[in-house]
Amino acid sequence: MNSMMFYWRLYVLNTKVLIGKKVMTVNDYQNRLTRLLLEKNENISYGQARKLVKLLWDDFEETYERSGTEDRGVEVTERIVRQWIEQYGDVLHEFIYNNPKYEHLFYIDKRFLH
Repeated sequence: MNSMMFYWRLYVLNTKVLIGKKVMTVNDYQNRLTRLLLEKNENISYGQARKLVKLLWDDFEETYERSGTEDRGVEVTERIVRQWIEQYGDVLHEFIYNNPKYEHLFYIDKRFLH
């Protein structure tokens, strides 16, 4: 990640969005999505759910950046990640456990899986 992208991400994380009378940060959106994922999937911990939400969030944003599409804001990112969680939230842990690319982020001792 180049330094410009790092500072952009830092800026985005600290950006506040006005929703009604409440000001929401990206962190607030991600907390809400984390709670939704925990409701959908009882097989993961809070920390794992939080990491999954961040991975999905970053993956969506990076895909849009690479495609040259204009940034559509946190509301669009939140809506897309919410759709993914609602559709696949109950089986996301299986994807992580079986994908070597992400396994190191969610170290699971496979001797204890059944």
